Amino acid sequence: MVRLPLNAVLWAIAILALVWIVWLVRLWSPEQQAELHTINLLARASKQDWVAAGNMMAPEYRDAWGHDKEKALTDAEEFGRHFFSLRIGPVEPLTVQSEAGAATVSARLGVYGSGTPMAHAIIEAVHELEEPFVFRWQKSGSWPWQWILSGLEQEELVARYPR
Repeated sequence: MVRLPLNAVLWAIAILALVWIVWLVRLWSPEQQAELHTINLLARASKQDWVAAGNMMAPEYRDAWGHDKEKALTDAEEFGRHFFSLRIGPVEPLTVQSEAGAATVSARLGVYGSGTPMAHAIIEAVHELEEPFVFRWQKSGSWPWQWILSGLEQEELVARYPR
């Protein structure tokens, strides 16, 4: 039987605890949380789980087209009806910027799937966009993982479909 000195065991525990704390600090950073929330929102939208997506949105949500939370979810559900299968995801790495209690995440998005002719028109229209989508997140509580979507914009779509 091999016996380890108590001192070595304590050092190993201390090092593991330090590594775990550093990992948590990074995981709970505003930039990381905004990125993870954006990926989670896109996954929920891909599954067309509008209730779960709505739970990630601020009650005072407003987007570049003048939608409030209810109208944005209603329109998303209407567009989603045209898809038999749907996947929405970034086509480039997400860019994250944060400042006190707020963060923006931007990236060009891709829409993939199958469905009605309208679904294919939506897919083509999104893939033609050159500017990124910009998700605006705000801190919603005291815990590091409490963030909600406060707005969304995409310059080219705003120009094509103004308020």
